[in-house]
Amino acid sequence: EAGGASPNGALAAIADIPVGGGVVVAEPPIVIVQPTEGAILGYTAVCPHQGCLVSEVVDNQIICPCHQSYFSAEDGAVISGPAKTGLTSADVQIDGDYVVLG
Repeated sequence: EAGGASPNGALAAIADIPVGGGVVVAEPPIVIVQPTEGAILGYTAVCPHQGCLVSEVVDNQIICPCHQSYFSAEDGAVISGPAKTGLTSADVQIDGDYVVLG
């Protein structure tokens, strides 16, 4: 329902997640992205390199501010290091106009 209250445990409103961009949630540490219209995905927001929290999503690239590791918003894979492994998927689901933990 439009204008309804956010469900319990809502991480973000879908309206706040731009296509090609995303939202970083500090607790739990999850980055929510929308690589293509209507495709909402979540990953752990903790960089596997040294445990920093990723800071932003630009042009479908999830960016870690500590050492400039870049990850794909489409599958969490490493685009450029120093990180050697990608971001782990997080179980997120759509609940009305919101994204919640699955």
